[in-house]
Amino acid sequence: MIRVLYEPGIPRLTVEGHAGTAPAGEDLICAAASMLVQTLRACTGLGEVGKGRARLTGRPEERPVFDALSTGFRLLAEGYPECVAFTCRGGY
Repeated sequence: MIRVLYEPGIPRLTVEGHAGTAPAGEDLICAAASMLVQTLRACTGLGEVGKGRARLTGRPEERPVFDALSTGFRLLAEGYPECVAFTCRGGY
């Protein structure tokens, strides 16, 4: 399972795990999550990313970008609840 924690007050997005619907490198849910992480990194130039884990912490003025990408993760979790768990700590 991919676990996503969004902390908008910081802003910080932490993503860990694997969807488990296919082998690594072939999983479409993981590919979608990876694209969201890579988009956030491209927009902010921030983040620590490793295999199966990402932690991106921004500045307050970058919060709108974090909000937008966290919406993508929320939608992914709604569409594939057996594969993705999204938690927002602190509200939008």
